[in-house]
Amino acid sequence: KNMPFTMKMGNKFFHIFSKYIFRIKVKDTQTGYRVFTSEAYTKIRWKSANYAVASEILINAETNGLNYSSEEIKTIYHENQKGTTPIDGIKIAGKMLNLRFNK
Repeated sequence: KNMPFTMKMGNKFFHIFSKYIFRIKVKDTQTGYRVFTSEAYTKIRWKSANYAVASEILINAETNGLNYSSEEIKTIYHENQKGTTPIDGIKIAGKMLNLRFNK
């Protein structure tokens, strides 16, 4: 409830975008928390850097038929300026489209 407006809209956008472009079934695709086995790691290895890593890991898990789920986490926002910006969001979406259409 204390999430800055731009981040809330960004999360909503990436939820819908990921759902329809990649069939990703988690609500918050941009959280940086990931847990996976060493066997799964060989299938989800990523090439992205920065904030796009979170999306690429989910994309690779989905496209490789791995089981995955999400856990709700509590996030505390101390400063509105920290985290991703709308420009970062555009870069992430571009990277995701590149992964979708250039694999």
